Amino acid sequence: MDSLTKEKLDYITVGIKTIQNVPLKSTLSKSDGTFLLSEIKSGQYLINLISVGYQTKTITLKLSIESGNVDMGTIYL
Repeated sequence: MDSLTKEKLDYITVGIKTIQNVPLKSTLSKSDGTFLLSEIKSGQYLINLISVGYQTKTITLKLSIESGNVDMGTIYL
């Protein structure tokens, strides 16, 4: 979501890397701003959100076997 206008941003590149910065997967967010990265094992990861005209945002995420689907809430760029 745009931090100034509060508008949803679509087609954001979302990447997941290991904590050692090794790329694992990437996807594009949908037109409603949601995204899905599936089949990720337990561990600690870096989520990168990249879009033209915005500063790249990196979020640290810890997943456990009990995590299941994780709702990261609203993320502002």
